[in-house]
Amino acid sequence: MHIGILGTGFGSYHGKIYNMLDQEVEVTIWGRQVQKLEELKSEMGCNITTRLEDILENESIDLVDVCLPSALHREYTIKVLKSGKDALIETPAVLTIEDGEAILDVMKETGQQVYVNMFIRYDQPYIYLHKAHLDQRYGKLKHLSIYRKTPPLWGALGLDSMATSLMIHDLDFITWLLGKPKDMFYKAIESDDHTKAYIDCQLLYDNSLVHLVGHSMAPFGYPFSVGYEAVFDNGMIRYYEDGYEDHQEGALEVFFDGTKETIKLEEVMHCKAVLEQVVLGHKNGDLSRLKLADALVSLELALKMQELI
Repeated sequence: MHIGILGTGFGSYHGKIYNMLDQEVEVTIWGRQVQKLEELKSEMGCNITTRLEDILENESIDLVDVCLPSALHREYTIKVLKSGKDALIETPAVLTIEDGEAILDVMKETGQQVYVNMFIRYDQPYIYLHKAHLDQRYGKLKHLSIYRKTPPLWGALGLDSMATSLMIHDLDFITWLLGKPKDMFYKAIESDDHTKAYIDCQLLYDNSLVHLVGHSMAPFGYPFSVGYEAVFDNGMIRYYEDGYEDHQEGALEVFFDGTKETIKLEEVMHCKAVLEQVVLGHKNGDLSRLKLADALVSLELALKMQELI
């Protein structure tokens, strides 16, 4: 499979992952910085170009991985689709519903596909919860508490970007698990300099309640933390992962029928799991967890939070 990559920032990370896959993948990276491209060619043995046409007009390229800022996704993804190729884009897929709908229109027009890197849907603890909900092995899901907490590791993360940049991943999972909620309620607070924020949200469903927390107000030294606690009629699942600078701590635990079971967590690169599925799924058509239309459902919820807070 031949994959084009747009961008030398996060695109270089994706290129290195494609090189790790068992599947044979040829990579061509487009960028504007010649020196950076030459470094990637030397390091990865990939093809490089400063001409976008070399990607769009290359008939051997099956899919284009758009690793550009989200504000550019609409423009470049539409170029890719109109060139007769499918596209993979990062989360958040776009920053407005209008941009997403424009891409969907071109998808219908061209018959091409767009996939979104909703990596959380390929993460073992979240897959475990999703399956438990579907087969009701512990009864019906009644309550889910889910969170994502971080120090300001990537610079400013205030109320103007918290939902779309951080909480969007948990929203991708919640909507995969339960669909679109009947209603939402949320409260938020922001640091005085508007660089850090805390959002506390409740999502209401017919038979379930979800409590979602996202914040960037943790001090440096506190781990990047994700996790959830799921309450069923007859059991509970608890998961947490704390990422420190030099190590990780975490567990996936199930409490059921008077027993506690600890599920072994596999060491998996989230992005690798998605890119591997993209390569395999592009061949057999099984990429249902990565649909752009689904990503727009969670984006709509994130934007609603940011617009009304």
